Amino acid sequence: ARVNINKREIDHAFTQRPNSLIIYVFGQQGGRMRDEDAVAFNAINKAYPLNIQSLLLVVNGLPAVRPKDYEGEVMLMLQDIIQLQVAPERVCFLNHINRENIQERHALRKQLLNAIVELTPTEHIKAQDIHLKVDEVEMLKKQIEEMTKTFEANKIEFQHEIREHQKRYDELMENQKNETDSLRRIIERQQEEAAEARLSQEDRERELQQQMETMRADHQRLTEQLATASQEQARQLQAALQASSQQQAELMRQLMQIRSQPPQVVTQGKKSCFVGGTLIRMADGTDKSIEKIQVGDVVLGAENQSHVVMFLDVEQLNGRHLHGINDFPPFFTSEHVFFTSDGKMSSIEPQDSENEEPSLRGLVNALQINDELQGLDQNRRPSTIVVNQLNCTESDSTTTVYNVVLDSGHTYYANGFCVFDMFPNLAQYPRMFKFLHLLWQSCATQIDSHFDDIVTPGSDDRLRLEKLADFVQQAISSYLSKN
Repeated sequence: ARVNINKREIDHAFTQRPNSLIIYVFGQQGGRMRDEDAVAFNAINKAYPLNIQSLLLVVNGLPAVRPKDYEGEVMLMLQDIIQLQVAPERVCFLNHINRENIQERHALRKQLLNAIVELTPTEHIKAQDIHLKVDEVEMLKKQIEEMTKTFEANKIEFQHEIREHQKRYDELMENQKNETDSLRRIIERQQEEAAEARLSQEDRERELQQQMETMRADHQRLTEQLATASQEQARQLQAALQASSQQQAELMRQLMQIRSQPPQVVTQGKKSCFVGGTLIRMADGTDKSIEKIQVGDVVLGAENQSHVVMFLDVEQLNGRHLHGINDFPPFFTSEHVFFTSDGKMSSIEPQDSENEEPSLRGLVNALQINDELQGLDQNRRPSTIVVNQLNCTESDSTTTVYNVVLDSGHTYYANGFCVFDMFPNLAQYPRMFKFLHLLWQSCATQIDSHFDDIVTPGSDDRLRLEKLADFVQQAISSYLSKN
């Protein structure tokens, strides 16, 4: 009777929510998965063919201390029993916890959520009824038990595969930890910048308040002088009082504007950039100075791919040095990333590149003499540029520098060198990428209908987009701190 009730409930669940994530929990005894759970999984999978993109396999209630290759062994065994390719990100190994320990509960919840967020909902269409009778269950349990025994008996032959599965699982766990640490550092850095912006805003407010008090004192003094002034002096004093009132009104407007707006974090010249006059290769084969690039222009990227300009960031050099390569006079900042002929990333100061874009952590090497960089000749053919000389100069802090941000591809040619547009490497943050995908699904139409394509620095829509981004960042920080 219990089996029939379970079958009806499963059918009802798939009918109500055909487009779903599927989380299947395997119990275990002494670290060994229960045969009946494997039998039930195979029956459900035959009735509703499960898509590995939406499937999470959970091995529950494990001892915290277990053999070092346990996860690799279980993944290989699961693959054999359920006849599905099992990737590390599709299996979640949960330790047995003390239910009274809030920290252990929170850690388990976080681990499970980290695994769930990797999934993509898919539609599950019924292929047949769930065939699972009591007598069949016993027979199938014996089959699973025999498969498990065979696996155990021949485990020595599978050691290489077990180690490979374990290696992939360990790498996934390490990458998730690094991603979490990087995201935490980004949030902390943004919070620090926001705090600095608030201090700057408070300083500006105090300055305006002092000016207002000085104006009011002067206004009072002029009013007192008016009582004893001659006709000509009175006329001049009244004009001065009128001007004073206008100045106070303008100052009050500025004060109210500062008080009503959230602090805006302004990057103080920290972005990697090129100086004006740097030639950018366009998709049509012509060159255009970077300062003349406009949103919507199409530039040439690596492998002769065309990319549309999404932003043109404009910064000040702000005390940094400019660098040059070979016969090129200094034209780029130390953070900007160049591509070598073997596809690796290099910059003058890799740490500065990673500070600007944390998703590049561990990917950027130091640009050195004899490095071979990707280039492009006048016939649009790939070429190699050997670094024979690196030069550096100090320039005026107010020098304007630029960077192109593209809608895709994220490579372009500056003075013939293949460079990176410093767009975040979302491959380093798969969970963030999925979050953006979900955000896009729900908000893309609204955002497109409320913003124009004019997103150059200082434009109204650019400022509105920056405010929206700041709002989302603050909301994420608040949510993560509470959850």
